[in-house]
Amino acid sequence: MNAQTFSSEELRRRTLERRAVDAAIWGMPIVSVHAMREAFFRDAKAKYNDIVFWSKPSDWQNQTTTPNASVRYVYFNFNTLPDGPVVLEIPPAVGAGLFGALLDAWQVPLADVGPAGEDLGTGGKYLLLPPDFKGDTPAGYIVVHSQTYNGYALYRAIPKSSSYEDVAGAIALVKQLRLYPLSNADGPPEQRFIDMAGRMFDGIVGMDESFYANLAKMVNEEPILAQDRTLMGMLRELGLEKGKSFDPDAAAQAGLKNGIREADAWLTDRLLTYGTSYWPDSRWQIPVLPVAVETAFSFERPSYLDVDARGIGYFSYYAPPKKLGEATFYLGTFKDAKGDLLRATTITSCTSRLTCPPSSSGL
Repeated sequence: MNAQTFSSEELRRRTLERRAVDAAIWGMPIVSVHAMREAFFRDAKAKYNDIVFWSKPSDWQNQTTTPNASVRYVYFNFNTLPDGPVVLEIPPAVGAGLFGALLDAWQVPLADVGPAGEDLGTGGKYLLLPPDFKGDTPAGYIVVHSQTYNGYALYRAIPKSSSYEDVAGAIALVKQLRLYPLSNADGPPEQRFIDMAGRMFDGIVGMDESFYANLAKMVNEEPILAQDRTLMGMLRELGLEKGKSFDPDAAAQAGLKNGIREADAWLTDRLLTYGTSYWPDSRWQIPVLPVAVETAFSFERPSYLDVDARGIGYFSYYAPPKKLGEATFYLGTFKDAKGDLLRATTITSCTSRLTCPPSSSGL
């Protein structure tokens, strides 16, 4: 039997496309962080250590992966590279609550905050350490170690009720947050808050060739983790290498264009089927894979990193808590009672109806 032969050009084309697909799936969480950070800088006109919040529930202008229309969010980015460790002061949950997590640039949750978090609702000072930190940490802090320099947080401001007074109390609680370098602990600068209610915040990942330029930027900003060294070696053929400018040749550019289209299609297809059914024979699913919950969203198994599950996950959501189920729970579906896919045309024309029966489980 004669082996099928390929020209050198065909072999390289195939290789570039395959590696572009793998790069997109692998890089999804960190490119999502880049997209949100760009919105933070561009749309909110914010800087590191500023705090962005929504004084009203999100509308369509909150263009992030999974905003809820009933939630007032708090969001910020931090970077420990320029000034070293960063301090986050969380106020006591009095009259309102905060729920959410601190995450690194790969979207691994580092610590939950608030009543369901490390401070247990009593408030506290979190100390965010860079990956190369050496030495002792000062007393009185909740120490948080990160494997990356960049990171972010997403919190929900939770009022007791929807009354004007309780909502105002929740916003007042938000404005007690403080974020500053540890080097400024003796005299923290005045905290800057930016209200994005009713304003465009476009933090959605662009599934086009720009994906790879953004991935290269983040790779150059962060340490290469041991678990990623093999893939980093493979991505050199795409022109993506730490410490070097990203300048793919014509063949690589064609591979990137085709690769991101295939990755987008693959992720979209898997998104429809990757959840875990909550009830037998039900189309309602828990929209996270068991590996996410079992690994606290690190996706690290003893013998492998579940890159596929991680890519699918962060294609569909962001900012998971470290302890899922302690203070939040989600069910979702892409299909109606007949098994047909939900579509914007049917939803906006009011031909679909969601019925929520009473549940003894409290859901």
